[in-house]
Amino acid sequence: MVAYALITFRETLEVGLVLGLVWSILKQANTLGMVRWLVHGLVWGLVTSAGLAVLALQLMGGFSGPVEKIFEGVIMLLGAALLTTLIVWLAKQKARVRALKQSVLAATAHPWGLFFIVYTAVLREGIETILFLRAAWYATQSNIFLGAAMGIGVAVGVCYAMFKGLCRVPVRSFFAVSSVLLIAFAGGLVAHGIHELQSGGVFPVVFGELWNINPLVVQEGVYPLWHEKGSIGGLLKGLFGYNGNPYGMELIAYTVYWIAVGGVFIRSQVKAS
Repeated sequence: MVAYALITFRETLEVGLVLGLVWSILKQANTLGMVRWLVHGLVWGLVTSAGLAVLALQLMGGFSGPVEKIFEGVIMLLGAALLTTLIVWLAKQKARVRALKQSVLAATAHPWGLFFIVYTAVLREGIETILFLRAAWYATQSNIFLGAAMGIGVAVGVCYAMFKGLCRVPVRSFFAVSSVLLIAFAGGLVAHGIHELQSGGVFPVVFGELWNINPLVVQEGVYPLWHEKGSIGGLLKGLFGYNGNPYGMELIAYTVYWIAVGGVFIRSQVKAS
């Protein structure tokens, strides 16, 4: 559930910051009369995202057997890939803000241009959120709606407080910390995706189970705290890809991902400092 909250908090805060930046640009340019186009873009972006979410839920529930395993594995790997591009993209925050300012200023003379800037920004985050949450659900199987709602609610509150001047959040530091958590989460998706593709017969099981540290289940359906399906183990599984009985390819994929993406992220932070 924490993984869902982290995803929706990050994505909602991202949308909130974009909307706040667009509004401030319009205010500086004395074109607040165009705010209604910002609102239209936000509303239609949310409506389209909600429609795509319903469609995705319908399409993703019609598989079974090996095909279901393969589909889940592909969704997890695709979610990890998109999370990775998001992390790298946000590491270049200054260049992104400059590009957004130029786009908004150019669109002030064309209301539909401003509408599509906001619409595409909201829709992009909505599509990413749908895919991330679905991939996370495949990996954790916990309460998706409660966790997602918590993340959205907290993010909306933080955005409101920021724009009202009630608090000052060091955005760069926040994105740095949350990016590390998302790298860990994406690495877990990669490992789980490989596991599902092995279960579906796409990849051979070259290296079998390396170890098994899951505590014994005394009663069916009731798991010890540190079991990967228990309270603590499930949390670690959702956030960091913890697996009490990993296969060799899962561990290799997880380690390679951390080395590759972690190295890129560290270099981007060093350049930005």
